Amino acid sequence: MLAEACRQRKLWEKVGLSDQVPIAVNVSVRQFEDDLFLKYIGTVLEHTGLKGYQLELEITESIMQNLENSTIILNQLKERGILISIDDFGTGYSSLSYLKHLPIDKIKIDKSFVDDITSHSNQGIMVKTIIDMGLNMNFTVIAEGIETKEQLYFLRNNQCKIGQGFLFSKPIPAGQIETYLLTTKSGSQFY
Repeated sequence: MLAEACRQRKLWEKVGLSDQVPIAVNVSVRQFEDDLFLKYIGTVLEHTGLKGYQLELEITESIMQNLENSTIILNQLKERGILISIDDFGTGYSSLSYLKHLPIDKIKIDKSFVDDITSHSNQGIMVKTIIDMGLNMNFTVIAEGIETKEQLYFLRNNQCKIGQGFLFSKPIPAGQIETYLLTTKSGSQFY
């Protein structure tokens, strides 16, 4: 999956979508802790011609179970310029004290918290807290699973500038995304 995503990203670059199309790939804890993981990443980048900064790896908070080893791997990925996101933030093993020591670029607010913006009595306080914390720690904050305009307005009003979800588009096959991106004009970073 990683190799195919990098190959597709390179194809989009060739048609002029390089700055518009981020490519992010989820990595499981098992893959992350594999002794050959770093070598495999290097091989994929070399074979596809993709630069490290053009790839984002999405990891879950569960990598913090082995913090020492994870920190070494994350630092080696960062040396290659690879972006690192914590996916489904707030649902796993996070410890705020660890976050400041890890070379993380982005945190992705889990859809379950975004759902609470309009359906729970706390009125999005958890989302606001995650956004504030992330921005104060200089992370890019991304909201996942945006489905309603009310969620979008809440997120924008609370300084979350990047989001994804069905409100913007359902998943699109790679063969159709090029046309979609070339014909869709959006003044925001929400995708």
